[in-house]
Amino acid sequence: MRGEWNVSIRRACRVLLFDTSSYHYKSRRPGQAVLEQRIKEICQTRVRYGYRRVHVLLRREANDGAALLPLTALHQRDGKPAVWVYDPATQKVNLRAVEIGPYREDGVVIRGGLRAGEFVVTAGVHKLTDGQTVRPYEGAPAAQDASKASPVAPAPTPRKSVGAVPVQAALRP
Repeated sequence: MRGEWNVSIRRACRVLLFDTSSYHYKSRRPGQAVLEQRIKEICQTRVRYGYRRVHVLLRREANDGAALLPLTALHQRDGKPAVWVYDPATQKVNLRAVEIGPYREDGVVIRGGLRAGEFVVTAGVHKLTDGQTVRPYEGAPAAQDASKASPVAPAPTPRKSVGAVPVQAALRP
């Protein structure tokens, strides 16, 4: 239309009842073909879903295989995020680099660096060192168990008690 009638963009958009900002819009995120294809697949199989529900489905897919940890579990190594992983066989902790996702009100999403079933230290992370022997915190001993202890028994070797949580296989918002 502009070439044939020799009119400006603004006038051509006004005649067609088309917003000029839409005419000038350029996407700032190149390489979204995979995402666009996935949105089309969801919309074809779930016709009644609106854009909000499609958005929730996409976020859930992005978080598959992720774990939600409390913020107190995060530590840093060389300015990069890491967590302390507890090995029940050796009762030692090791600092492992992780890939973090979005922060949430109830914690942080860990997208990579952990396997399902591993224990992550969630309390006292600032006092740990690599390879340190610890024991998971299981609560205060019961009064009955304390009365059965022999007063002559040697004191156990000092180990730090730390709070640990198992890593869940998947996260659901």
